Amino acid sequence: MTANKNIFERIGPVSSARHSNNFDDEETAAVWSELSKTVIVPNNMRVCEIIQKKFHLRDNSDEEGIYLEFVTHSHAYKVFKDNTYEAYKLFPYPKEVLGVAQKTRDNLRKKLQLSYPQKKKGFLSWLCSMLF
Repeated sequence: MTANKNIFERIGPVSSARHSNNFDDEETAAVWSELSKTVIVPNNMRVCEIIQKKFHLRDNSDEEGIYLEFVTHSHAYKVFKDNTYEAYKLFPYPKEVLGVAQKTRDNLRKKLQLSYPQKKKGFLSWLCSMLF
């Protein structure tokens, strides 16, 4: 999600690069189009797959609606990239999703650290690296 955010902010349709007149507009539009097709859409689909397969593991305090909004947006964006349509505006990116996911990840890490004694620190590091 962070990689997608970085690409969107640097060269996306509303980025300063696209509106500063410092770069050729056709070139930046082409780079944006390629990055959204080869990076953003595949990343979104991987995140959707994780959400759909692991949704049952979420913490009760998780904001489930934001994840479902992200899934809906991601699938609508994939269709939009293949065939532009005006109704795409009905499926906005839920801006809070990255913060919610990061908060959930941080809370899970804290719970894992509290659950395992310090002597199992190597295992915990390995487990966190596998999860995140």
